[in-house]
Amino acid sequence: MLTEQAKVATAASLAQAAADARRVERHKRRREIDHLRLSENVEGTGGTIRGELFGDRFERVRNALEAEAGRVPRREDGSYVPPDQRMAVA
Repeated sequence: MLTEQAKVATAASLAQAAADARRVERHKRRREIDHLRLSENVEGTGGTIRGELFGDRFERVRNALEAEAGRVPRREDGSYVPPDQRMAVA
């Protein structure tokens, strides 16, 4: 791509195109790295889990959570627990 642009583009536009290509490549590599952060709340009663998993690792965690969420019983009044709450319970 850059070789074709080099025939007709200015040096400045080629430098910008190369920088853009490097930025895209770095972003792709970063998107392939799993990360997970657990943060406890100040009361020590719970916290936040935040992260990103890819490929098979994501599928395994999702499948396990969905299976467990499917076992969450209805409320005492017979109504369903909302999906996001069932996932949290799972």
